[in-house]
Amino acid sequence: MVLFFAFNSLAFANYQYFHFDAKKAKVSDSSYRRYIIPQLKSLLKEYYHILEKVDPLQKEVLKIKAKTVEMRKAWGETKSVCIEVSPECTDGLRKIYHLSRELDRDLSNYLSERMSFPKESQKVDSTLKLHGSLDKLFNLNYKNLHAIEEYLITFETPLFPYNKIHRNLGENLHLMSLTCELAMTGKLIPEIQDEFDFVWNHFFKIVEDHLLTDRGQKHFLNRLGELNMSWNSFSMKMTKGNLKVPKEVSNIVKLMHNRWNSILKIILKRR
Repeated sequence: MVLFFAFNSLAFANYQYFHFDAKKAKVSDSSYRRYIIPQLKSLLKEYYHILEKVDPLQKEVLKIKAKTVEMRKAWGETKSVCIEVSPECTDGLRKIYHLSRELDRDLSNYLSERMSFPKESQKVDSTLKLHGSLDKLFNLNYKNLHAIEEYLITFETPLFPYNKIHRNLGENLHLMSLTCELAMTGKLIPEIQDEFDFVWNHFFKIVEDHLLTDRGQKHFLNRLGELNMSWNSFSMKMTKGNLKVPKEVSNIVKLMHNRWNSILKIILKRR
């Protein structure tokens, strides 16, 4: 089946869209590892970059999100050895605890010193919403600190069986991730926020969560049609639509579009 994403607009008529047959999409292990993963990482980095260009105040929020991603990755590498008490579990939790303390300081500084309220009345609501999200994140992170401290205090005592680190930490980190995803677009104007949320949920979240390892190759090919349509919807609206975005953002999106098309061309090469 040939994939096609239709837009009933003059803008799409002038939009460079790469058509392809999903059934012919193939990529070798080496090509995925050496070429596609680095390109996907660049696209993800550029998505965060244009978020900062649309709203420079989001830079601090994106730093906080990056720390939560690092914590989730560390927990993903640790949880399998935390079913029972083990030195590996303790070492992994100490790493997460260190990251959690850093995040605690970052959130405290941002909430108390760096986050100022705008003079424009139309931006006050979005700022209050963002403040609420970061406050929720602060509380969840505090629970992580408490849970890990409880584990480290009790893991060599008879009280350990009552420790719920495996469930509590995983649930908290999941909620923190969702809260960060909402916060990173929370101050954008509604029509732009909708587009950034859409492309995050249907493209970049998939990239960040599933595609940046060697094991992501099969998932990438299975989701290629969805990824392609989602990206082209966002790219067209940012460059050819009626959205008021900075010229620099539009130019970066064009470069990202060329990068995405280069990925498609690689996987459709005849072998």
